Amino acid sequence: MSQPHFLVTYDLDGTLVDSAEIVCAVLNQLRHELGKAHLHRENFLPSISLGGEDLIRSTLEVDDHQINFYLTEFRSRYQNFPTPENSIYPHVIETLKELK
Repeated sequence: MSQPHFLVTYDLDGTLVDSAEIVCAVLNQLRHELGKAHLHRENFLPSISLGGEDLIRSTLEVDDHQINFYLTEFRSRYQNFPTPENSIYPHVIETLKELK
């Protein structure tokens, strides 16, 4: 009899890694380009789990017709940031190895 196969899925951001620093860095880049003041991490945290459009709306303070443009730009930049090893939550690597 064959072994059962299982599929385990995880959301990366906020589950396996603390991505808040990268999110804040990208948003501050965009804020700078928009001529807006730099914000600290605590200013962004309430908006991070709202979803992309609401994140852009609340942190970049852009008009609704600009949200999709800035969301695409945010995602493009975010994708190019390396994930720092120190942002990985404790026991994640060991757990993933065990699941593998």
